[in-house]
Amino acid sequence: MQKISFNEFSLIGNEKKYLNNFINSKKISAPNIFSKKCEKLINKTLNINYSLLTNSCTSALEIASILSKIKAGDEVIMPSFTFSSTANSIVLLGGKPVFVDINETTLNIDANEIEKAITRKTKAIIVVHYAGIAADMHKILKICKKYKLLLIEDAAQAYGSFYRDLPLGSIGDYGAISFHHTKNISSIEGGCLIMKKKNDFILSQYICDKGNNRYDFVNGKTNKYNWVNLGSSYRASEVSSSILLAQLEKHKNIKKNRINLWDNYHENLNDLEKLGKIQRPTLPDYCQHNGHMYYIVLDKIFDRARIIKKLSRSGIESTFHYIPLHNSPAGLKYGKFVSEMKVTNNVSKRILRLPLHNNLSKKHIEIICEKLKSYLK
Repeated sequence: MQKISFNEFSLIGNEKKYLNNFINSKKISAPNIFSKKCEKLINKTLNINYSLLTNSCTSALEIASILSKIKAGDEVIMPSFTFSSTANSIVLLGGKPVFVDINETTLNIDANEIEKAITRKTKAIIVVHYAGIAADMHKILKICKKYKLLLIEDAAQAYGSFYRDLPLGSIGDYGAISFHHTKNISSIEGGCLIMKKKNDFILSQYICDKGNNRYDFVNGKTNKYNWVNLGSSYRASEVSSSILLAQLEKHKNIKKNRINLWDNYHENLNDLEKLGKIQRPTLPDYCQHNGHMYYIVLDKIFDRARIIKKLSRSGIESTFHYIPLHNSPAGLKYGKFVSEMKVTNNVSKRILRLPLHNNLSKKHIEIICEKLKSYLK
């Protein structure tokens, strides 16, 4: 029986060459050559001016929160259907996450629910572009302008996706991208912060160097560096950056392949949706996605755990996704929510994620879909 993994990291270009170049250079403490090359390529691809490579998307979110001047008592609106890092970035600074329900078709934050959660303490909104599919940015930007709120994009899953002609992560005041090994483009573990202002870019250099102004020292602006700001060890390593550079160079090929695989799933599972057995992902007309994830939402008559177990017995790895933050112990302790969260509670119990990675083939998808159809009869 052939095993089909849920996710696999794959070498796609010059990963080994660049990593060997770094090791052979023996310049472990040298300027961040590979990181700078990655940032330059990211800036060009996303048509932006300022990016900062970090050791994780979690770090990028935390830097964004520091740049946003989140402080004790500030409230930040976000979806509950997200990873803990989204909320942790606020809680670590004394802020309070305010959880809002999601849209049942895109699984992104429901823009129509946001205004109900706004209070005089609201400082910002964090949107999460789930599965690389854009949130309704037009409505959300209007709300931010109306109430003078900052907008942070958790674009962890969205490198290469667009809202109309705008790259996700580049639209808000700050954007955070993940290059974790589960993402389309990977450095095994890594992330990136996107900013619009030069002052934020300079301050972000201090923040990721433990709050020291080492950036000024390296650029000859001071003869020694000091602790000048809140910060931590957020900077990406050259090891991960050398791997990332090779993947970034092939991002168009990776995206094209993943979208083809996504389309194969979508076509093969059309009949199950017509029968009312599942709900397939919905692509709004304003979105160009990156093929990051293929999921289905099972009809409520099915036992998801049983389906996952049956697929596993056939050699197919599948999984659920987030446990909603508003129901979690930390979410109840540090956050709040203002609605019944019906969609979030419902979807989180029924969503099933299927394998999607660069080593997958059309034949693999046919096998997965055949097995799934037989189990959902």
